[in-house]
Amino acid sequence: MLHSTFRAPSCLMLLPLVIACGGKSEGSDSGDPGGEAVLPMEGAWQGTGGMTISNGCDIDLWEDGSFVTVSHIELDSFSISDDHLYVVCDLTGGDFACGPQFHADDLSEVGLDALVSTTIDISGTIGACSTEGTMRLAVSLGCEGTDCGELDEVMSLPCESVAAYDLHHAD
Repeated sequence: MLHSTFRAPSCLMLLPLVIACGGKSEGSDSGDPGGEAVLPMEGAWQGTGGMTISNGCDIDLWEDGSFVTVSHIELDSFSISDDHLYVVCDLTGGDFACGPQFHADDLSEVGLDALVSTTIDISGTIGACSTEGTMRLAVSLGCEGTDCGELDEVMSLPCESVAAYDLHHAD
């Protein structure tokens, strides 16, 4: 049965862990992207309040309460990491963008001529306080190969799912 042999692209399993950042720099009054740099606070961050905006891929983008570590904070970038992932995010004023990140899963090992591609695009705004922010997560899936039609009973490709989250410094 195709359902038992198809595995979601491995980076989809990491989506709940890609959530992080929020805060401000000393002396900053708001998360105004055109103003002075707004820096996330270093340490553990937790994502809560996940809201699905669209779910064309019919996948679960959110695991409430997921944690990541924010580190390597510079005036124009910072990193997000956990046990499986390390992502560098660009920072402009109070806005950040981490991506797009690309991953491909070759399904030939399960007997299918299909290459499933995953693109993850993360963006958000760091709030006026150094302990909160918001994030938008967009995941696009595509497929190349003669057996892509076989995946239709699992999900119709190409597709896109988008969610939004609240972010809070947890330390």
